[in-house]
Amino acid sequence: MSNTAIKMLAKSLTVTKARWPLTKYGTALILAFLGLAIVLGIQIYQKHTQSVKTPPNFLQQEAKPTQGDPTITPTPTPTPKAKKKKVKKVDCRVIAVRNYLQSIGAPLATHANTFVKVADTYGLDYRLLPAISVIESTGGKFLFRPYNPFGWGRRGFASFDQAIWHVGRGIRTGYYNKGFTNPYAIAKVYCPPNSNEWARKVVYVQWRISAQYNRCINKISKK
Repeated sequence: MSNTAIKMLAKSLTVTKARWPLTKYGTALILAFLGLAIVLGIQIYQKHTQSVKTPPNFLQQEAKPTQGDPTITPTPTPTPKAKKKKVKKVDCRVIAVRNYLQSIGAPLATHANTFVKVADTYGLDYRLLPAISVIESTGGKFLFRPYNPFGWGRRGFASFDQAIWHVGRGIRTGYYNKGFTNPYAIAKVYCPPNSNEWARKVVYVQWRISAQYNRCINKISKK
């Protein structure tokens, strides 16, 4: 019971005592009324104290959330980054040289990559050295000197790769630098006895290699 209520009750009792003299029964009635008021006040106080100390059920549920609660946002698990696959760059020139030499059973088919590297290094037509090797030795099948598929001089080499690099440099310095850049011009120095026939055969092999190159390009474009 609040202080204001107690004061109002005391005031009312004072007024009652002044207007009506207390009797035996009046006194008992007043005491009973006071006892009832005290009991009600104690009950109200106890309920108020209990409500402060004990949180409501809904607050207890919020304080202790259960698993699977849809209102709780789970912590996102970081997704591992997918590794990018390295895409190999296809050089259709290498494929063209290799495929053509393989088609005639030439041992130099496995050296197609070297042919292209030498051509890029010395600024040559990538088809020229493979074509000369086909005319001179069927792509390394028939050699008159060790590892010399080009009929270059009267010497041998330690490997096909060494021969390709050596002859490539010689074509650059002895022919291209002097203006002999096509098979017919090269043939006049490289094979003077039958230069036109030699040049015609070289041009034909170059054409066959170009056909393989176009097939490679068309195949890639369809992917």
